[in-house]
Amino acid sequence: SFFFFFVFLFLFHFSLNFLLSLKQKETAEAMAKWGEGDPRWIVEERPDHANVNNWHWTEKNAAPWSREYLKKAFEGAEFVGEDGTVTFSDVEVEGEATASNRKAKLIFYYELELAMKWKGKTSDGKSCSGKVKVPNISEEYEPDEYDVDVSMKSDATPSKSKVKEMLRKEGVHFVRDKLTGWFKSLREEFTQGMILPNAKKQSTEEDKKSSSSSGVVIHKEKKVEPVTSSSSSTNDSTEVAGLSDFTIHDQFMCAPSDLYLCLFNEDRVKAYTQADAKIDCKVGGGFNMFNGNVSGVIKDLIPNEKVALAWRFNSWPEGHFSSVSIQFSEGKGVTHLKLTQTGVPTADAERAKIGWQKHQFERIKAMFGFGSSLSGIM
Repeated sequence: SFFFFFVFLFLFHFSLNFLLSLKQKETAEAMAKWGEGDPRWIVEERPDHANVNNWHWTEKNAAPWSREYLKKAFEGAEFVGEDGTVTFSDVEVEGEATASNRKAKLIFYYELELAMKWKGKTSDGKSCSGKVKVPNISEEYEPDEYDVDVSMKSDATPSKSKVKEMLRKEGVHFVRDKLTGWFKSLREEFTQGMILPNAKKQSTEEDKKSSSSSGVVIHKEKKVEPVTSSSSSTNDSTEVAGLSDFTIHDQFMCAPSDLYLCLFNEDRVKAYTQADAKIDCKVGGGFNMFNGNVSGVIKDLIPNEKVALAWRFNSWPEGHFSSVSIQFSEGKGVTHLKLTQTGVPTADAERAKIGWQKHQFERIKAMFGFGSSLSGIM
């Protein structure tokens, strides 16, 4: 009887473990399917949970890659024309370039300067040399708008002057074509992996088509209407867990009126952000910036002195606005700016602060020449 009892216990234990393993397998399979299983375990839309929906702003430094690409493109490159041949060497590239991703949209900012030497042979075999400089490689210009400056250090004999003119008139297209190739590679090769695919979009025909261009949208601006006090609530009572404050001190080498225009003149904002913006610059007027990713209402306004804003990212809970206070004070040849922002969801506090500094203040200094080496944050 003891033998049968132990056999019964063994079979019962084995059967129970087998049934439990089957149940666990079914549960795991159900949870592994998109949109199924316990919702507490589902993280849409990325299978690796990285930058869900490409929502967060990501940025990649493209300057080192651009320098290497342009040096390879021009070093030893030869241009042949009716009046002679030219070979490029000693290529130098200076400046900055970045690629940013926000909500599956890639935005490029670059300010580069290309300089190189050239050596030529005239049609009658004489040598000549000089330099080529492209000072304005920027997202503000199309490649056919880049300035290509050509100089010659050799004696200006008729045949040598013809080579210089050939390079200035015909060679400029050769240079611009290579710069166009650089930007195409920047857009399609350098940005690989910046826009992360998600489960829903991978199956659509539209995204299959867009995948051939790495899902890149270059300065594609959607039209946004300004937020007005009547059409958008600025109710600060919306409950958001965890709020933070920060203050930024900076200074600009300009008059307060110039800085005020840079921050609240619609055309100037569009110029340095390279994005659509709508600003109704009056008390109670609304604003939309960065293609609608930032919006709010102007609560108080004394031109060139101080501005108070109700300000929000469009990803925040509906109805929640932070408060922004901007004060301008004139110094000796500079304008001091103090920005205080309160009521920012803690998770976005660093993003908001960096956004003011990097995507507005630094770009204002670079574009309008208001740069100053003295700045600080507290």
